[in-house]
Amino acid sequence: MRLRRKVTVTALSAAVVSAAALVPSPAAAAGGSHPVAEIRPGGDIGEEDCTEWDSDGLLLIDLVGIPDPVVAGEWAEFTYRITNTYEEPVDELYTFVALGAYDTNDGADIETAGQWWDGEAWVGTEGDEGTGGYFGHTGPLLPGQSAEARMRVRVDKAAPERALGTAGMMGTHGNGGGLCQSTVDDLEFDVAAADSGRRGQALPGPAGAAAP
Repeated sequence: MRLRRKVTVTALSAAVVSAAALVPSPAAAAGGSHPVAEIRPGGDIGEEDCTEWDSDGLLLIDLVGIPDPVVAGEWAEFTYRITNTYEEPVDELYTFVALGAYDTNDGADIETAGQWWDGEAWVGTEGDEGTGGYFGHTGPLLPGQSAEARMRVRVDKAAPERALGTAGMMGTHGNGGGLCQSTVDDLEFDVAAADSGRRGQALPGPAGAAAP
């Protein structure tokens, strides 16, 4: 499996700046027994009136069940998961993802489409101006509780065998006092050329029916 974390996050790191904030709970970081919540459409981070940004958040954000490999030209489904690792409940977390791919030979970007299931239809993950680029938000989460959304990605059919997919994830919490704390993470995933004969097998993910 060639799924791996990248060393740095450039585009997302540029969107947030540093300060101090909430204290993460070790017990929460290890996971909890709370039911998994759903990520909801919308959520305007502008309503938080963020006057100070902290990029040192320690929320857990992951993409679960990405097929290994993702086959160029085909939709590949997986799950976006964000977990509240703070010692106290949060009213909501804002969720962001940026999906892409590139040619490892020359670094050229490869056209990539990303969508998530909002409960009614597949919609783009890029968000819109009203949400600051975030695709959704959670409801209240207890310490250790997670929220999830079904997602899918399609890398251009012409992608070469040497391509890699990329995912930048960000979750943001507003404390109601003007401080907004973001957690930024990223990873890369293997991409198989459409004519390579390699087929993807979904890695273990959360239980539940996939979106149509």
